[in-house]
Amino acid sequence: MMKNIFTFYFLALFPCGLFAGDVTKGDASKNNKAALEDTKEQLTDFVVGNYQLIGKSFESDITYAGRAELSLTAQGLLIKRTINGKVVEGRGAIETIMADNIPILRLHFKSAATELEETCLVDSDLDNYARLTCHLYKPGIETEHPGMEAYFIDRAD
Repeated sequence: MMKNIFTFYFLALFPCGLFAGDVTKGDASKNNKAALEDTKEQLTDFVVGNYQLIGKSFESDITYAGRAELSLTAQGLLIKRTINGKVVEGRGAIETIMADNIPILRLHFKSAATELEETCLVDSDLDNYARLTCHLYKPGIETEHPGMEAYFIDRAD
């Protein structure tokens, strides 16, 4: 009986194109690029806000806590981090990585004259606010001990 139900659904739905996908490569490519740009725009809007952050320095076991603000301006996504009273500003953007075009947030800033970069996974908490988990490192330099940060939306604002 189960085999007959599967055969019915497969034969009934396949000709409708539900399993076949778009066979015109050019149109599919255009649609994918448009969808990808739409996703980047939505994620950029999603991550804007004030955060509490906790972290661990790269190449060290030193931990810290602080605050961060992600804001969208005409120049793009800006980050302002405050840790131990020191303010560091930088820029960010939603990018895609890997063959699957996985969206990530990439942040660039300078701390104590050192260029730093952060690659963050964007997720949501149980209240649908952005939650960011990041690896912190010096761009172009391999490390066995990257820094780590987690950003939690600050709902007190």
